[in-house]
Amino acid sequence: MVQFLRKHFKGDLVIWVITLILLGFSLVSVYSFVPILVKIEGGTPFKYLFKHFIYILLAVLAMYWVHKRDPMYISKMSKIIYYGSIALLIFTLFFGTKVNEAGRWVKIPFVGLTFQSSDFAKLALLIYVSRMLVKKKDEMNDWKKGFLPVMAPIVIICGLIVKDNFSTAAILFMISFILLFLGRVPFSKLFSVIFAGILLFVMAVGLHKACRI
Repeated sequence: MVQFLRKHFKGDLVIWVITLILLGFSLVSVYSFVPILVKIEGGTPFKYLFKHFIYILLAVLAMYWVHKRDPMYISKMSKIIYYGSIALLIFTLFFGTKVNEAGRWVKIPFVGLTFQSSDFAKLALLIYVSRMLVKKKDEMNDWKKGFLPVMAPIVIICGLIVKDNFSTAAILFMISFILLFLGRVPFSKLFSVIFAGILLFVMAVGLHKACRI
């Protein structure tokens, strides 16, 4: 058994253990909320636990599949995944399913499972930006050839998310900013992003207050 695990689950043991622990905590969290869900939405406790178990199973299978792939394969697929996430976010804007008064969910036909398109977009964006940082690493001082092609995907994805979920868009933007920092983007470009972000935030707050008057 140990040899089987070592053969098929090579990699950073700490990451595997932390992931499994977090998945275990998620089961406990869902179990603690089951009585509330049953009271509000009806059904049986087993229904909600089984549904979450399916999510965990899909997550582990996806993680194992990625683990077995060559990083270059993931890099090549990142463009398709990124454009797919844009299409999914646009679909959600018009045809999203409402869950707890939030209309940013996508329902999988026939199986009845739902997921947030923004969760898929987060992963797609970070993988694609990482690829672009490697591809444009020698052109980062050039706004047109280097910096803007890296920033554009971040602005597009966060812009599509912000309408329904400002907090998710803000967190994703900050994570992307950290990724730019780790990718050694020039500080002058990073400061310009900070300035633009503050300016947009002030404009958004001002517009919101103006609309309430």
